[in-house]
Amino acid sequence: MTQWVCFDEAGADAARAAGADVRQGSGNPLMAALREPGNSIVILPGANPQELAIVSITKREAPKRAATPVVESVKPFSRTATGFLGLTDEPEFADEVEKKPWWKRWNS
Repeated sequence: MTQWVCFDEAGADAARAAGADVRQGSGNPLMAALREPGNSIVILPGANPQELAIVSITKREAPKRAATPVVESVKPFSRTATGFLGLTDEPEFADEVEKKPWWKRWNS
């Protein structure tokens, strides 16, 4: 059977008049619904007296994941980072001056 928790006297009286099993609550209705173990529907007053806001809270269990087997024969691999816009992150050094053979150095 549906259980009603009312946070004001007027709402509790209206629910009792409709034949519902009513429990009087105190505090914030939304937080109370979140603390309840099961699913809840919260009916809150709207901006105007003629409007209502209905919030449905569905509790779900987190899926249980199966343990993944440990593979011990995995080869480690290395990655080299590529830089921003395809540039490499390797330092660039000035080219070394070519050493000329001794007979070419005589003419210069």
